[in-house]
Amino acid sequence: MSLMMSAITSVIAEAPKSTDWMSGWSAVISTALAVGALIAAIVAAVATVRTNKMQSEQLRQLGEDRQTELAGKFGVWLDLAFNDQAVVMYHNSGHLPAFDVNIYFRAPSKQAKFRIGLGNVSPTQSPSKQLRASNELSEFLTVILDREFDEPITKTDPTTGLPHFSPTAHQLFSELLRETEITMVFTDANGKTWQRKPKGGLMLTGSAED
Repeated sequence: MSLMMSAITSVIAEAPKSTDWMSGWSAVISTALAVGALIAAIVAAVATVRTNKMQSEQLRQLGEDRQTELAGKFGVWLDLAFNDQAVVMYHNSGHLPAFDVNIYFRAPSKQAKFRIGLGNVSPTQSPSKQLRASNELSEFLTVILDREFDEPITKTDPTTGLPHFSPTAHQLFSELLRETEITMVFTDANGKTWQRKPKGGLMLTGSAED
């Protein structure tokens, strides 16, 4: 009888230890689940922030593309296929005019520059020569070279109205033409004023309300 009572007492004494062990593992599992849920929440939050950032960037880029749509279709450049002529080309492939167009020419090595105002430029079907700008640029470069010689280096061609260069001046004119930079300022049909830089880049400078 006494042996049976001792066994029952031993089992009763061991029961709390087993319960403590199970409680400990339950706490560990609960903690692990909580940490896992926290990590999942952090990962989801980071993904949401990245997604929102990407969407914001896409919307910003879309807005910029729409803003530059008209301005991006208008350009002016030098056609360097003619070594003895200043040929200024332009193209407005948009469906609306470019307004208050001003072209700035600059010859860096001579520290010389001048401006031509073209007013409003209508849409064009294809790249075209801007006759007035071509003639005035040719005269501008000729004046620069004339200053470096004791006598005029050109004669006007009666057929084209363009200067005809002496052999001495031909190479100098070609070199000066190739270094000439063109900057253009104009306003698009949305009232935005733009500057197109010598290498073609566009920069928004203001609006009609500024």
